[in-house]
Amino acid sequence: MSSKKKQLGLVVFSLLLLLIQFIPVKKAQADVETDPKKFATLSVPFFTVKIVPPANQAKGTTINYFDLRVKPGMKQTLELYVASTAKKSQTITMTPTNAITSAGNILASGVKVPPDPSNIIPFTSFGIRNATITLKPKEVKTVKISYTMPETPFDGIMIGGLFLNTSLTTTSDAGKSKNQKATLKFLNDYSMAIQVLMTETDKLVLSDLKVKTIIPQSYQTLPAVGVKLQNPKMQYMDGLSLDATVTRLADPNDRHTQKVKDYKFAPTSNFTYMIPWKSTEKMEAGKYRLDLKAKAVQSHLALNEEQQKKQKWNISREFTITKAQADQINRKNPKYKTDYTWLFIIIGILIVLLIIFLFWLVFTLGRKKTNKNVVTKE
Repeated sequence: MSSKKKQLGLVVFSLLLLLIQFIPVKKAQADVETDPKKFATLSVPFFTVKIVPPANQAKGTTINYFDLRVKPGMKQTLELYVASTAKKSQTITMTPTNAITSAGNILASGVKVPPDPSNIIPFTSFGIRNATITLKPKEVKTVKISYTMPETPFDGIMIGGLFLNTSLTTTSDAGKSKNQKATLKFLNDYSMAIQVLMTETDKLVLSDLKVKTIIPQSYQTLPAVGVKLQNPKMQYMDGLSLDATVTRLADPNDRHTQKVKDYKFAPTSNFTYMIPWKSTEKMEAGKYRLDLKAKAVQSHLALNEEQQKKQKWNISREFTITKAQADQINRKNPKYKTDYTWLFIIIGILIVLLIIFLFWLVFTLGRKKTNKNVVTKE
């Protein structure tokens, strides 16, 4: 082979190498992403779930929830693989749910809670139907979830959820004696919640914190004040710290505090923040003041200094606890001892008056008898 042909061959080979580098590999990546064996698995006893990430799933999202970019009026069908790990047939129910805030976490709970008044586009209004999934042992089924976005556009983040639940009865043999066995039955109830995050735009929306109501109540048998907090914006709070103090205005030493940190707060939701008394403390009637300091770190957002200031709140509110409310709450505290001081004082006064009356009565009767005897001798 001549040197010119060799040089030409090298040139062609080099060009082929360059072309190979620019060949799209999206098809190969898609094949991997749609292979259910490659998915992160969500599991509870008796069943597991694998999410099929759609094309509008946010990049870099760990595949244990949906993070979708949507449009007003858009229709879409999501897919899940549900696999049975039980040794007997089971029925799994799936229901759409609105995200709520509970115990400092964002939950897609199966508990039916009405949406907060600020939630004008609840996830449960997207037309998702309840589903019943019947699985034989080790069976795998594909579940399709169809929804339609409202025509009204929104900025920020909407969070909903898919709640899956199963109940299975299992048995266990417990020996009564060597020759007898008792069969015990257990009803096992297991559930899983899959969050669904939706955004339509990249416009920054900041969360907000409002105090809606302050209600005295019993909390785990202790006197407490429940402060209903609301986040009316379509942005969740991350790294939320709360520092609350309740003070009785007539006695500044009658103070009760509660601090928490690293809470999460779902968008357009509310929860009740409890400020309990100590077990040995009595709730007094009167006027009180709530002082609440709060701060959300918002590590999921890139905020400047001015925006960070807007994620801090200082709230003061005055409220009243009536005697009827305080007495009812105090009676529920097993360590609370009713103060009978005034009752003892009243009883003591009555006893003294009774003794004085008896002395007077005896003295009066004795005097009359004496006077009668004197008259008779005359």
